[in-house]
Amino acid sequence: MSGRIPIVSAIALVFVLNGCGGGGGGSVDDPGTPEPSTTVKSVSGSITLSSGGEATAGKSAEAAKGVAPETASITIHSYESDGTLSETRTVAAESVGVFSSQITLHNEGGYLVVDVKSPGTTGWSKRVNYSEPADVDLNAVLRTAQTQVQNLDSPLKANAEGGVFSFGVVRYADGTRKAVAGTSALKAAKAAEGAAGMDLEIAIPQQALPDTDTLRANLVTFDPNNAEDARSFPGDYIDSDGNRLVSVAFDSIEVTDEAGSSVAALAQDALETGRAVKSAETDVTVRRWIPYESCASVDSFWSQTGPSGESNGNTIPIYTYSPVSGSWILLGDGTVQTFNGSDYDEVSTFDSTSCTNGDYYLNIHVSSEEYINAWWNLDYPLMVTQPTEVCVDITFTDDSASANPLSGLYAELSGAGLSRVSASTKSNGVVTLNSVVTENDIPSTAMVSYWNPYDYSYQTKTDVPLGAKEDSCATHTVEVAKPKSCYVSGTVTKNGEGVANEYVWAYSTSPYSYGWAYTGSDGGFETRVACDVEMELFVGDIAKTFRVNDVINGDENSDGGDVADMGTIAKPNTVPTAYGYLSSTSVKANTTTGTASATAYVYGYDADGAEDYPLSYTLEVGESVHTGSITQADSYQEVKLTDLVEGEYPVSLTVTDGKDEGQAALGTLSVAPADANRPPVITYAYASVGTTVRLNRDGSLPLITLYAYAYDPDGGTTTGSWSCDACVGDFDPAGAFQGTASAGDTLTFTYTADDGGDRNNTATRTTTVEVLAADNKAPYFTSTTQSATTVSELPANIDFAVTADDDDQDELSFVWKVDGTVVGTGDTHTFAVPDDATDGQSFTIMVEVDDGYVEIPTTHTFTVTYSEISSETEVIIR
Repeated sequence: MSGRIPIVSAIALVFVLNGCGGGGGGSVDDPGTPEPSTTVKSVSGSITLSSGGEATAGKSAEAAKGVAPETASITIHSYESDGTLSETRTVAAESVGVFSSQITLHNEGGYLVVDVKSPGTTGWSKRVNYSEPADVDLNAVLRTAQTQVQNLDSPLKANAEGGVFSFGVVRYADGTRKAVAGTSALKAAKAAEGAAGMDLEIAIPQQALPDTDTLRANLVTFDPNNAEDARSFPGDYIDSDGNRLVSVAFDSIEVTDEAGSSVAALAQDALETGRAVKSAETDVTVRRWIPYESCASVDSFWSQTGPSGESNGNTIPIYTYSPVSGSWILLGDGTVQTFNGSDYDEVSTFDSTSCTNGDYYLNIHVSSEEYINAWWNLDYPLMVTQPTEVCVDITFTDDSASANPLSGLYAELSGAGLSRVSASTKSNGVVTLNSVVTENDIPSTAMVSYWNPYDYSYQTKTDVPLGAKEDSCATHTVEVAKPKSCYVSGTVTKNGEGVANEYVWAYSTSPYSYGWAYTGSDGGFETRVACDVEMELFVGDIAKTFRVNDVINGDENSDGGDVADMGTIAKPNTVPTAYGYLSSTSVKANTTTGTASATAYVYGYDADGAEDYPLSYTLEVGESVHTGSITQADSYQEVKLTDLVEGEYPVSLTVTDGKDEGQAALGTLSVAPADANRPPVITYAYASVGTTVRLNRDGSLPLITLYAYAYDPDGGTTTGSWSCDACVGDFDPAGAFQGTASAGDTLTFTYTADDGGDRNNTATRTTTVEVLAADNKAPYFTSTTQSATTVSELPANIDFAVTADDDDQDELSFVWKVDGTVVGTGDTHTFAVPDDATDGQSFTIMVEVDDGYVEIPTTHTFTVTYSEISSETEVIIR
């Protein structure tokens, strides 16, 4: 996601804990202090896309399929307890969204920060505290972001929008949320039927971003009082000084231009180049609604005494999140406002009633310099001199008779009047969770949430007892249900020998399950998997199927009901890569000897590593053969070609590891007489769009720029021009085309180079561009209703209504069909159940929504059933 900077914004309450520790940032060790001992452990997990919640509200399941967890990249930072960064690992998710990496942990304890990024989602970031090293297993649940684009590419549009890019998220009474763009759209959203208000509004002055006329925003808002939303809170509930956080609200915001550059980078560039001047007119304004259930915490903060000795009042600190340290960093201040029906007013006295009625918002002005932060956060701190802390020591065990402890299990504690905290269990299965009390009444119980390490289900336990930290922590035991254990085993070999430290993983989608392992020194592996579930086993690009159920299935070698053995999985030899080039493809014979010389550079690479080196190469130049070897350290060799007489020499390269051969053609070497006038050499010729170009929505082509370079091997001056016989539109021989075409067309561009010599030698090279249809996003239904699903009396009419949306803002049309016959248009329809309907007969009514571009419209199907009331049925009214 080069150039894109996602933003996580949150409103949170901060508790100052003297000596709490655990903050982010580095520190310098005393040179005389010995390094703490370390242990290498594994951090693994799965990446899934949330099927519920507001991130996908208003979209069908089909609309969310474009987001693939397997496109995710995972960065893992390992810290010592004092915040010193010791190691960073970055891995890519496997094809089904699972990942694993080994990383160094500290025996004295520390914490990990795991950050997941995937295009089109909110991403996911967590901080995992530990007191002793253990393998960590996580489940990263991503949310699909709603995307809106605003274009101010003309003075008319810019004036209509007041010179401001505007984005927002509207909240509806039924709990759904929808992202919108543009001032008029925001106003319409606020006034729409069912709209309960705005969750989020962002205003970015265009003059803060000179030369930028289009912005794209990916937006998702979260309510931490909602259990599913709370799980998406990034990092941990802690700031860079070790103070606890209580979240009031948080958001995921990513705003870029069409090229993918973040607003932060654009603003920074504008300031540094002098195209924009820092002023109030260039500040970005963000307004965030305060959820009802967060009002008590805000009220408590308002009246608390701050560091200056005065009450905090309406000055709310704003924080930014660091996905590297996993903590929140102080950024600036915001103020609480109320909506008066047409505008926003500052609040002088906090009114709990107004807040719980949904009338309060947090308003923040962010300067261009502040906006440069990679992640920033609307955080609400609550300063308390001596906070009350409660705690519980929880022991997690499996449900076996021996109650085996579970180490490395990630758990969170939360509840009304408590700060949310998290940590991972030690080798004895114990985790200590300390929480700050945020209200006057001290809670006696809390809720603990965790991922079941056996089936990866999200579990919660309520009524977990709490004790005062100053006295003693309460104790509690959680028994984690362990399904029947099944395993898959095998041996990974290559060239008949076991392969050590090979990553092996198994996966199933229905039900969701996965397991993983690294092979031992002999190539053997065994990992726990689900019983009686169709699964796939992956070793690199090799995929095998199995199902542990006492029956040999798929690629199994044996199946004993508890263990399916895959036998030997032989990794194929990797064909070495051959590559090379000539110092020149055209040389002249020496006037004295009548022969010429050149140099060939031959390269060889083998992904299997040192075991296959040195590689052997064979270079054929016409009928002449040159051989040699390539070591892993050298990677290439220079081959001198001498005594070449006039003629054409095809040059080819073969590289072998003794098992397979890789081949490459280096072209043709031409040897000309000493007095020859050689044709120009064209080094390259290509189109700016590559080999394909997509039509614009209006059927036109984007500008295609053509690039080429040629030279005269005899040292003369070379000229060149482009041609295109079938191009319709404005074509410039210097190398530009702006015109029209049809999807499926192939545009052929020819570059001709001329040396201008007496013989007027020329050379040509062509490049082709395939024309693709315009990009289009299919429309999707946002609501579907019908007045009844079953009728018992005739005649009967059933009313249907639908609403739909389109991310391209295309005009939508609706068609209603019964048994394939069109019976109506528009977003509503009334179906008359036939008078001759029989008992139990069902009728299918289908509605299609079309944006005028999709090949297959999006459909939704309704069913209506006629069911008679039997005369023998006794109806009792009580």
